[in-house]
Amino acid sequence: MKKVQLQPLTENLWLLTQPFSFFGTQIGARTTVIRLADQRLWIHSPGPELPGVYHQLRQLGEVAYLVAPNPFHHLFLPKALQMFPAAIAYGPAAVQKKHPRLSLTRLEKQAPSEWGDEIEMLNLDGLRLGERVFFDRASRTLILTDLLFNLEGDDLPTRLMLKAEGVKGKLGCTRLVTQLMVSDRQRLVRTCEQILDWDFERIIMSHGEVVSQDARAAFIQAMAWTGLAA
Repeated sequence: MKKVQLQPLTENLWLLTQPFSFFGTQIGARTTVIRLADQRLWIHSPGPELPGVYHQLRQLGEVAYLVAPNPFHHLFLPKALQMFPAAIAYGPAAVQKKHPRLSLTRLEKQAPSEWGDEIEMLNLDGLRLGERVFFDRASRTLILTDLLFNLEGDDLPTRLMLKAEGVKGKLGCTRLVTQLMVSDRQRLVRTCEQILDWDFERIIMSHGEVVSQDARAAFIQAMAWTGLAA
């Protein structure tokens, strides 16, 4: 079995890209690790292979914050808390309902004061995803979860699914999002405009390749279906 490794993206940002199967398709799962100015670690979307990089994380700093960004990326949060019991776990209200026995700090509209000066946060208003999006100021990185996919697909079932969802081989929203998850298109556009107020130069998402070139233009194109203007 291949040993999992954290992949450095910038001086204080690492990625852990892991296999993950969803109804027979291989969409992967990405965990993002950011080292804050005080050398403590902020972890977005703890994934299934986090135990495999335990010692690497301990070498980088103290794991202080574990973030479940939406009601779907919570499965491995209890295990992460077992590994790092001193960490503070965050999640939206829907995650609290799914893990009533966990000590969980609710994510509200604004980033918690513990890390909000370095990592900004927005509620993804206008969609029923219940997702929070994040901006790491130091690395100028936009961090998404399920809003956008950027996958080619390595096997036939995955390629067929991505094609059916309209996102095969390109950055975009799945049809599940565009057709079933929209609650208020105007509010969604306003949220996207707030995201564009952030000076990001790359996009990390949970499912797919990182966008490292022309990230703002790529985001605008991917969200053009909402009526977002360039």
